[in-house]
Parts: sequence; structure tokens; C-alpha cells
Amino acid sequence: MFGLRLTVLALLVAGCGALDTPVGTWTSALNSCNQDTDCPVPGLSGSCVGARCNNHECEFTTDATLCPTGCTVGLAAVECQVTGACNSVPCKAADATHVNPWCDFNDYTTTSATCTCTMDANCTANVCQQSASCQNGTCTFAAKAPIGAPCCNITDDCGGTATCSANICSCPTLNKYCNATTPGDGRCVPTTGCCVPTDCAAGNTCQTRTCSTAGACGYVSNGNAGCCDDATADCGGTAACTNNTCTCGTGQKFCVGSGPGNGSCIPSSGCCVDGDCAAHANATVSCNSNVCVYTCTSGFHDCSGVCKDDTSVMTCGNMCTACPAGNACQTPTCNGNSCGFASSGASPCCNSPTDCTPGNACQQATACDNNMCVFGSTGADGCCNKPDDCATPTDECLMATCVANQCATAPVPDCVPDGGVRVEDMATPNPGDLAGLSVGGGGCALAGGAASSRGSDDTARALLVIALFFLAVSLRRRSA
Repeated sequence: MFGLRLTVLALLVAGCGALDTPVGTWTSALNSCNQDTDCPVPGLSGSCVGARCNNHECEFTTDATLCPTGCTVGLAAVECQVTGACNSVPCKAADATHVNPWCDFNDYTTTSATCTCTMDANCTANVCQQSASCQNGTCTFAAKAPIGAPCCNITDDCGGTATCSANICSCPTLNKYCNATTPGDGRCVPTTGCCVPTDCAAGNTCQTRTCSTAGACGYVSNGNAGCCDDATADCGGTAACTNNTCTCGTGQKFCVGSGPGNGSCIPSSGCCVDGDCAAHANATVSCNSNVCVYTCTSGFHDCSGVCKDDTSVMTCGNMCTACPAGNACQTPTCNGNSCGFASSGASPCCNSPTDCTPGNACQQATACDNNMCVFGSTGADGCCNKPDDCATPTDECLMATCVANQCATAPVPDCVPDGGVRVEDMATPNPGDLAGLSVGGGGCALAGGAASSRGSDDTARALLVIALFFLAVSLRRRSA
């Protein structure tokens, strides 16, 4: 039977245990147990009072060894009373479930105001104890699992220097308890120490955290490339192992080798793998002998370390300079190998003669030269390719011209029309015109000269010039 359980003191301990949900397998009170010998009987208790471990809880029972025929009815105070209890335990006669008279530790009478409890609500459980019940004036608790992390029934459930107090594994001052994974393998470490690796500060990208049984944090290599525990075994070359990382001297960096211990130190500007090289537009890259080597992709070529477009007019083919500009009718083009030109607009610019539009009825397109339209005459009347194709003007002061393949006229330079007679310059007569002239006695006479080869018109003009000359001389003498 379940008897009066040992008195417990309610104790709240923060930071351990789970919720108050009963577990059902492990049970415990302040006086907890793993076996009957873990349950003491208070001194000077009744002669029939015994204790046993029931599901990790100590409880009082009628000791069959001490009282083989049971207790004596009427002598309960002598045989059934628990020393220090605040109640009176009766001795009941045998019944259907009890062969002999028995001490009923669940049926008691409170005899003092010093009882721990009179109802369940008087009992307060800590984080390692389930909700308590008040039995025979005593708060009785059921423990929570897992045992040793940090709840316990006895000290052996904890481990190390920890003790079981109020069902909680506890450590000395300035120490903390590290939960056990199985009952009994917990430990006490300094308050500032660690219980598990995750209690330690995170290391660098090469480090895995460790926690010793003494609670000291440490680090080891995580085994990644470039990480180490030993420079010779894990790095190689002139590299050192610093904070579990293979390191090199100033101006150098570490390159991982084909396996642990096969690495090397190279200049910081060099590359270890392709991924160390900066990406260049329109190029692939590879790390060859610790040097980044770039190769332009198809359709591009190298111009001073930059991959330029083969089809661009700015870098056509394998050129690194722009295509020529051309004339006003030309736009540069590139076919991927060489530069060319295309028409920059409509007629008179062209790509072929069919692009040309004649400017008048006399024109027809005959060619497209350097993207410029070439026009020729249609051969119709009044049309021309040159002035000689046009009729001679009847006006002696006009000459024939050919403009935009149309016949036209233009003035003859220095031509002055005068009734069909052209006036010569009178400033100085030709010596031949003065051959028959004689001057004397204040008069003049004209000798009969030979007929001018230019005919009567030339003679008349010569005589007129002579007469005007002498008139001028005469007027000059008079004025003198």
C-alpha cells in the first residue's frame, strides 16, 4: 500500500527542468530513492514503522519483519506513529486486502498546527518536481525526467562532485552543473566554464569548438582546405598554422595543395585557383602557374587587356581603333572582319543606283560611287553632260553651260555689247594706225595709206582715234 511519505520542503531553483507535465516513469520527492535502502526511518518512530522505495519515492509502510503479525489495535501511538510527524496514524484491523492489522499512513488525524500541509495547494514544487499532493500532513512530490539532467532522486544520479538536493543536481559555490546524458555522468565546472561546445564563443571559419570535462573551451581544425592543427602535416611549404588556419608571411597568401601538407605560399597578387581571378567581360579566365590568364570569347579580341567586339565599328575585326569616317554620304560599317560603308541617308546618298532620285527631267542615275549618286543626261533635247552638248547662244556675250544635266547660258567675261561693234581701248593707238599721219603748220593731213587688212571698219576706227588724239593735243597747247 501507499503509506505516509517523507516530509519535503518546497524549493524553487531557476533554470533547470522542463514543464510540469508528469512523466510517469520516474517519480521522486525530497526523500527520493532508487532502492529500499535509500529510504531511512526517522529515529524513535513506532515499532512497526518501515520504509520502502516505490517508483523512486520513499513511502512508509507496516514493516512485516518488525511486526510479522501486524500492529496492535489500540497501540498505534506506540507502533505506528512517525517521529516528528504532526499527526496520529491509526492501526487498523485486518480486512479483505490486509491479512494482518496494519498502520494506515493515508488515514491520519492532524494533531498539531505544525503540519507541512493540510491540502495540495499548500505544496509548491520546484522545476524538477511534478505537482505535489498533501498526504498525512506531508507534501509529496513526483519528480520529472530526465534524471541527471539536472533532476535526481539520489546523489548518484548526478555525477562528479554534484549532490542531489531537492531533486536537483547541485554544485559547490562558483561552480555550475553540467547535465548528464545518462544518470550519473554529469559534472561540476567553473561558473565561467562550458558544459558543451556551443557554450564557447564561435571561432573562425577553420575552427570547431571543443569543451573539456573541466569546462575549458578550445578549438580544433574543422578539416576544411587551408585549415590546420599542425603546420607541417596540414599546410606545407613555408606556411604556419595560426588559429587553426594556414598562414603565410607579409605580401603572401596560402594556396591549398592536392592534399594536407602539400600547400604553398605565393605572392598576394597571384592566384591559387580560377576563382581567385577577377572576371573580365567577354572573356574566360584560368589560373596558370599562379597567374590569371584571360582568353576572349568567340566574337571578341584583345585590346590592351580588354576584349572588344569584332563587329563593332569602333574595334572592327582585329582592330583596336575605329573605322574611317568616310564622306558626308557614308556611315561606317563592320562585317566582323573589315570596315565598310553604308549610305547615311536618302538620295543623293545611296547604296546602289536604284537608291538615287533624279533632280530633274534631264537626269538619270548612272552609278553610285562612294555612296554618292552619279547622274547623267537622258539625251533629250536641252539635256547635256557637258556644255558642248548644248547649242551656241545667238548673243555674242553669252556662252553655253551644262547645269544639273540641263543646258543653260552664262555671260562671257569682259564682253560689252555695242550695236554689234566692239569698241577698242582708246588709251594708246596701235603704231600701225599712225603710219600715214603727218603733223605740221598747225594742221594735219592724212596720207593715203595702204588699205588695212582688217577692212574699212578698222580704217574708220583708226581715223577716229587719230582725230581725237590731235584734238586733245591742240586743246592742251591752248590751255598752256
